[in-house]
Amino acid sequence: VREIIALARKEQVDSVLAVGGGSVIDSGKAIAAGVYLDDIWKAVTGEEGITKALPIYTVLTLSATGSEMNGNAVITNSETMSKLGFGSPLLYPVFTIIDPTVQASLPFRQTVSGALDATAHILEYYFAEEDAIATNAINTALLKTIMDMTDRLQEDAADMVARANLAWCATLALNGISGVGHQGGDWACHTIEHAFSALKPQIAHGEGLGVIFPAWIEYMNQKMPGRFSGWAKDVWGEDNVSLALHKFREKISAWGAPTSLRELGLQSEDLPTLLEIITASGTLGGFSKLESADIEALLMLAY
Repeated sequence: VREIIALARKEQVDSVLAVGGGSVIDSGKAIAAGVYLDDIWKAVTGEEGITKALPIYTVLTLSATGSEMNGNAVITNSETMSKLGFGSPLLYPVFTIIDPTVQASLPFRQTVSGALDATAHILEYYFAEEDAIATNAINTALLKTIMDMTDRLQEDAADMVARANLAWCATLALNGISGVGHQGGDWACHTIEHAFSALKPQIAHGEGLGVIFPAWIEYMNQKMPGRFSGWAKDVWGEDNVSLALHKFREKISAWGAPTSLRELGLQSEDLPTLLEIITASGTLGGFSKLESADIEALLMLAY
């Protein structure tokens, strides 16, 4: 990113066109802001503010992050093994092209990773205590549609109706609608997963979320009984959260995605390093704060 920022300054570019998935678009956003900054990582850490950015145009090739319709971005600093998010209204794309036919040749594994990422974005808001009834109804519909469309694409990768609807769900999952009335969401699972892919960049973000989110629900259901019953009933048709979790993990497995840290390629000796990376930013979570002991227990549950 720093190399392209330097090139953009040298060539005096007047805009950024990002053609790709979320990582490409996020890198484009970092470049758009970075040409006006001393160092883009200082903006990520909050040491430097974003006051100006080049206009950003995007062509989406993988629906997952929602970056095509928001002002947020995530980038990794390989030197510090940190993967952090930042954002600004100035980083909202001027326009985005979402053409489902462009995504028709995606391997199913990447489609699933995108679906799990979008699912996780909704779940970060889903368990709030606020009575945002309309938002919850929208989010329930999005979760069920993501599952249904992914099932259809597993049967027929050329199903453009399914691919178009999955793409739209992924955009709606993080363009602001899913979080209305939920006071910012929780985001512990995203912070934890960022450590996975920071330590081992070959781990797909969505796959990591597909491992940690069920473990988080299982752990938090013990601490906050009753908070997850609506999700179990409305999304999975179960009165019992454990049965809903079993269905959730079965669905992830049926799509061929990992359901444990071992299946992600993480070893037991990686857990202390992961814990160190995760806890570097202090306590996690919006609905219930997670201390170091909680995170360690979560990692063991997911392992």
